[in-house]
Amino acid sequence: GLLTETEISRKHYEKSWGSEAHDVVVNNYVLTDEGKKYYKAGKETNALGKDTGGFCFGKAKVETITNFTEPSDAMGQKISRVNYTYTVTDIPEWAKSDDIIAASSKLKEDVASAQNPVSAKAVFVLTNKGWMHERLFNKR
Repeated sequence: GLLTETEISRKHYEKSWGSEAHDVVVNNYVLTDEGKKYYKAGKETNALGKDTGGFCFGKAKVETITNFTEPSDAMGQKISRVNYTYTVTDIPEWAKSDDIIAASSKLKEDVASAQNPVSAKAVFVLTNKGWMHERLFNKR
């Protein structure tokens, strides 16, 4: 697997007004060597801006540009809204498992993209290195 799970604490609560008896369990998760191959720090951030990282599971490739808006200026940048399709290749076996796919409809769509390219839309920003997806713009 990608993670090892260790129980840190467990507290039992008896049945009380409005709730059944239950345990509250706190677990700690640590990346395995296999998990370290696929985990990328800085992949995602939460609402507070804290790095939550993420697992990378393949390489996205744009297949078609369906349409785009005429590039225009917005907040000092040249931008264009783009509709496109993409496929994901080099997907490792762990990402294709039923348990993993069941946890994420987006992953299910990406795994199936070889047979059915995914439709997407995004804003692209013109940089000195060409057009860049808006999510990558501040990471350059």
